[in-house]
Amino acid sequence: DGLRHHVRRKPNPNKRLDKNIEEIVLKFSSDNPKYGNSRISKELKIQGIKVSTGSVHSILKKHNLNTSKKRIKKFNHE
Repeated sequence: DGLRHHVRRKPNPNKRLDKNIEEIVLKFSSDNPKYGNSRISKELKIQGIKVSTGSVHSILKKHNLNTSKKRIKKFNHE
């Protein structure tokens, strides 16, 4: 059973995050490039924006900003 070929399901575009939330996560990560996924998620939750740690990771990875080094380099923070 484990070795049989399994067909992957097509991604469901309805599960995508709102573009507005994506922009908020990117803005927050540019202002705080040393924050990790969990910290970004928690800080946004304090502001009333619910976004999971996994969603933050997916957004940052989609924009090739999934490590603090990449964020610092892109946003020119020291």
